[in-house]
Amino acid sequence: MDSRAATKRFAVVIFLIVALAAGTARSGTIMGSDHDLTSLKPPKLTRQHPGQFYNDYADACVYCHTPHGANPAVPLWNRLTNQGNYTLYSSSTLNATMEQPALGGVTRLCLSCHDGTIAVDTLVNYPNKTYTVSTSHYKMAKTDNPHGGSCGFCHMWFYENPPARDVKPSFMTTSLADDHPVSFVYNDSLAQADGTLESPSSTPSGLGGTIRQDMLVNDRIECSSCHDVHNPDIFPFLIKSNDNSALCYTCHIR
Repeated sequence: MDSRAATKRFAVVIFLIVALAAGTARSGTIMGSDHDLTSLKPPKLTRQHPGQFYNDYADACVYCHTPHGANPAVPLWNRLTNQGNYTLYSSSTLNATMEQPALGGVTRLCLSCHDGTIAVDTLVNYPNKTYTVSTSHYKMAKTDNPHGGSCGFCHMWFYENPPARDVKPSFMTTSLADDHPVSFVYNDSLAQADGTLESPSSTPSGLGGTIRQDMLVNDRIECSSCHDVHNPDIFPFLIKSNDNSALCYTCHIR
């Protein structure tokens, strides 16, 4: 092989390595994201996380998933869930039939952290590894009061530089009345009755298939219809960009 051919081949190899690295950098991961509870930065004012306010299991996946003894079995769930009822969205112009989030369903799994009823480190199966056992267990809440068991006690913007993520906007409570409706059937019949919704069986999602194929869970709108909990690339964990309301206009007619 002459020197020019060798140089060209070397350049191609370098290009492929750079391209792969770039692809890896763009691909989303929960590691280091707001859903990685092992990477929570120690706040200032001498307070520390592990062993004091929550269990740091040194395993990002274990806060939600377990390989054995999961409940529900899909998606190998490792957290307790709120078994009570939620206050549902209601409107005089709503054509959908609202229902309680299904036990073991996607939305209730998300709410197991975001409704503030269960501590973020409460698991079904605890990891078989050494970790410092916490003395208290904090939940999502709108209060900064440490006696309320609030994540917001540490995760407020004014405690860190650069600012920590304020958890309050992600706190849903057990009232879903002021949030986009979830846990309802979204089909062509609803779209036709409503008149302002796209037909999910035929409208492209922008993700490769139709709304029904890519965004619905058993023909229902759930939290995962708009959010990808494993991919933080599009804040806040969106499945696609909402620039110029693109995500909203996937289902809603302009």
